[in-house]
Amino acid sequence: MGEHGGVKVCHWTKQSLIADRSCYKGTFYGIESHGCMQMAPNVDTCNLGCTYC
Repeated sequence: MGEHGGVKVCHWTKQSLIADRSCYKGTFYGIESHGCMQMAPNVDTCNLGCTYC
């Protein structure tokens, strides 16, 4: 995301695209979690301490 942002794609997003697998939440509860991601619009000043930063 430009020069200052950061994105981490969810494991299940990758599995949905590569292997057509879905999270248990979709199987049992109907929640579509294959499109989730973690995002920080400004990594330089972010104070959340995510592991991908």
